[in-house]
Amino acid sequence: GSRPVDLKTPSSTRDDATTPVAEGPTLFTTSPLVTEEGDSATIFDIPHTPTTTSLNDLRKRVTENPLHGVSIVRSRADALDYLGATTEPLVAQEFVPGVEFGIFYYRIPGQARGRIFAITDKRFPEVVGDGGSTLERLILRDDRAVSMAPFFLAKHAARLDEVPGAGQRIQLVELGTHSRGSAFFDGEWVRTPELEAAIDQLSQGYQGFWFGRYDIKAHSAEALQQGRDFKVLELNGATAEATSIYDPKNGLFDAYRTLRTQWSILFEIAAKNVAAGTKPATVGELFRLIDVHRRSLGAHVST
Repeated sequence: GSRPVDLKTPSSTRDDATTPVAEGPTLFTTSPLVTEEGDSATIFDIPHTPTTTSLNDLRKRVTENPLHGVSIVRSRADALDYLGATTEPLVAQEFVPGVEFGIFYYRIPGQARGRIFAITDKRFPEVVGDGGSTLERLILRDDRAVSMAPFFLAKHAARLDEVPGAGQRIQLVELGTHSRGSAFFDGEWVRTPELEAAIDQLSQGYQGFWFGRYDIKAHSAEALQQGRDFKVLELNGATAEATSIYDPKNGLFDAYRTLRTQWSILFEIAAKNVAAGTKPATVGELFRLIDVHRRSLGAHVST
């Protein structure tokens, strides 16, 4: 079987950074997709309208078994469900296991090197078996998981009667987002000169990029600290925030101070770029971008 694949409906897609590989809703890849045997992943062979399943049937299946704006696709049937539920462009990424971090980077125009502004340690929700309780009971008994019990119970419906062994850890999600129960913590403990150098090298290869947050998965925190064995899942631009502010140790005014510093840096970068001749977007262009964003949100596969 093929390795699982992430599918998402992006708000925008850069044609020069991606390659369309299917018709219908345009499918893009951001990294090679391969099976264990090294062949092209099944996703490349999926037609927009399969001959064996009608589009209405696909939409019905998605309504009855909703996927998410970002979904891990483990089979051809999953991919067909997703493709049949939207007409917007799609991004397909190789699924990357491991630990996840958010790394906020910036570089002031004219400076030779950029800096990491903040790091977020993203921790997936999990429950620990006691050898006697079902997975359902473990979810309902966990202080954090119970707050999203309907989501977790639906996601793990086929396994709720399983009894994990004593000490067995069951990870409840595989995507590091608040909306799926992940917790965000200050990740400054992974900052090293090697990591900062690797992120700076990566960022300087993207012409015109000065400011934003990478969502990254790595084989291990130790590998990330050495600046190796990591992959970028997503790059968020000027509207991103340093998500380490959501660490429970931070108060409201701590978060405000961080955001104020972040936005001061952004305005400094913008002022320098304008002084160097960059033409700012017009109000009309901003409204058009907002409209494109809203329409793309409306086309996301429902959660």
